[in-house]
Amino acid sequence: MLLTLMFVALFAMIILGVPIAVALAGSSLLYIVLSGIAPEITVIHRMVNGVDSFPLLAVPFFIMAGNLMNSAGITKQIFDFATAAVGHGRLILQQAGALVDVRIQFGIEPLDRLLVDIGQRLGLYAAHRQPVQQLAQRGTTQVEIGNRRHRIHEHSFLYIPIIAAYREAIASGGAARVAARRLKPDNGRLIHTATHGTRRRRPTCTMESAMSERETMEYDVVVVGAGPAGLSFAIRLKQLKPETNVCVIEKASTIGAQILSGAVIEPQPLDALLPGWRDNPPPICVPAGEDEFWLLGKDGGRKLPVPPGMRNHGNFIVSLGAMCAWLAPQAEALGVDVFPGFAAADNIYNEDGSVAGVRIGDMGVAKDGTHKPGYTEGIDIKAKVTVLAEGARGSLTKQLIKRFKLDAGSDPQGYSIGIKELWQLPAGRVTPGKIVHSFGWPADTHTYGGSFLYHLDNDRIALGYISGLDYSDPNYKPWEAFQQWKNHPMVKPLLEDGTILSAGARAIVTGGWQSLPRCEMPGAILIGDTAGLLNVPKVKGTHQALKSGMLAAEHLVASGLDAAGFDAKLRDSDVMAELKKVRNIKPAFKKGLWFGLFNAAWETVTAGLSPWTLKNKADWSSLHKLGECEEPRRDYVQRTLPPRDRLAGVYFAATEHDEDQPIHLHVADTDICATTCVEEYDNPCTRFCPASVYEMVADESQPHGKRLQINAANCVHCKTCDIKDPYEIITWVTPEGGSGPNYQNL
Repeated sequence: MLLTLMFVALFAMIILGVPIAVALAGSSLLYIVLSGIAPEITVIHRMVNGVDSFPLLAVPFFIMAGNLMNSAGITKQIFDFATAAVGHGRLILQQAGALVDVRIQFGIEPLDRLLVDIGQRLGLYAAHRQPVQQLAQRGTTQVEIGNRRHRIHEHSFLYIPIIAAYREAIASGGAARVAARRLKPDNGRLIHTATHGTRRRRPTCTMESAMSERETMEYDVVVVGAGPAGLSFAIRLKQLKPETNVCVIEKASTIGAQILSGAVIEPQPLDALLPGWRDNPPPICVPAGEDEFWLLGKDGGRKLPVPPGMRNHGNFIVSLGAMCAWLAPQAEALGVDVFPGFAAADNIYNEDGSVAGVRIGDMGVAKDGTHKPGYTEGIDIKAKVTVLAEGARGSLTKQLIKRFKLDAGSDPQGYSIGIKELWQLPAGRVTPGKIVHSFGWPADTHTYGGSFLYHLDNDRIALGYISGLDYSDPNYKPWEAFQQWKNHPMVKPLLEDGTILSAGARAIVTGGWQSLPRCEMPGAILIGDTAGLLNVPKVKGTHQALKSGMLAAEHLVASGLDAAGFDAKLRDSDVMAELKKVRNIKPAFKKGLWFGLFNAAWETVTAGLSPWTLKNKADWSSLHKLGECEEPRRDYVQRTLPPRDRLAGVYFAATEHDEDQPIHLHVADTDICATTCVEEYDNPCTRFCPASVYEMVADESQPHGKRLQINAANCVHCKTCDIKDPYEIITWVTPEGGSGPNYQNL
């Protein structure tokens, strides 16, 4: 009946003169909406008594709609309309080469992990005509096609050991091993594992017996974080020592979905890692063109000479998220197991205290801590070496730094918050490759801040604003500063009549050379932004992340997978030499804009040979209390460009959290928020958070008539609260795997 209605709607729209691309999309969306009303025939991939009930007749409409919409230039707005039509649902139709994925979410219904490779289902693409492994558990499925793995059910991490074994069987030239797990209907515990037809060699992973407390996988190396550092490490390690078993776990739903950066990259590390990459570059990769550097006032600006570190001839503008999604299949092709959607919630240790691996967070835990139907305990992934590549302010790294006192002898780490948007502009406005940086307005002279504006291809532009989290004014709002800059008379005309495609925020490590912790400990190492390798004056860190990842791989191969000695090797490398040259530039801006500029010129001329090193202080300690200092005058303008507020901005981050899960933002004492913090700082968390997670709501029972409310579902995982809270009582931990923002090309 529903398919009939879809056909009728399609032909009716065509007869009425609606363009065929819109007609195809509209009829397909009608099918989805009606399917949501009739759950018994929802578009979902199921295994019921071995019979696939996915309605294949609907699939061609999704494929044709996606192809025609791309060719007709119809953009994301169609799908934004679809979101409203479905209610809380979201349809994401992505095309990557010949692969089309359909993902549908209806609120918190069980469809929220649906991801089906419909190209393979119809046998349309020769590139994916490889064996497909399907495993069934309570009507849900895990599918692997070649080197692509699709996690459909929110509790499906139990399938990882079997999938790893399947991949190993294919790689070894043996027959595909099909492993099925039989579950007791009452509690879902594993009671049997069967394998058939494989030529055995050393297993990629092992599983403890079902009676053990937690299920366990074992690898030679486990990497936490599928960013540029983690993926470059995995690729380089497999290049040098192919027999090493390597696993990369990533908390985001897909690789790159929670990666956000400018980003202009220096290509030399990629040349060393993947010599032929320029013949098959990442999806967004624009050669750098003209550079501009501006000092802005409220009504205009002055063009300045471009500092040496910001001269980008020979560099490339990329989407770092898209680049990581491009790197992951290349790691998988070498035999690396890449598992998106699995959040490492804790470290695990050996009896001697060394790091033994990580623990995946439990799934199916309700907000009140009780176990929901389908609750599954997280598995332990054990390894000889654990490589932390979590990015800025990683939750596991934070634990390890404290446990092993890795920051003894170094300054406190410093951070900034970067807020970014991707825009689609009217034809003719974009100059592909153009790079513009600015400083000055809207920041005051004692607040570190600056902007970037990168011209991409296809009339797109990436823009953002960075605010140092060492600011002192408790009333400062980083998100508002970004929106004010967008409405500057030199920026606003470029953006008018454009549309936002995606938006997000993240913390950036800016402490530099003097804040670098020790990057090794028994059983583990730190690389990339986790270690703190960003070059602040260059506004670049990707090349440092790539180099540190490759350096770590080379060290582990030479040492026989022993972490000892990596810190010394890193500090003797050109990675640290680059940071040492610029170590004094960022800290000097604490003394004001003009002193900072003079010092930056001096440090540049002397190549960082000053006999002194300026100190960093913890960002949480930098806020002055209300009334202690004269507040800077915010010379702001009336804003007209979207988004109207932070909640509207969260929409463009496509953030998703199951409402019925434990809050992943732990506040140690909420009484402080309702009393002392109101009096001393007027709750700065309500202003520094870019996603309106923290809100003070009316409560007459409290001394000041308000209490803290945490809107955890808004969180974009920037970690600013964990960094800037003046009482250090907020701790960010990982939510369920797959939760959080789903950035598109940021």
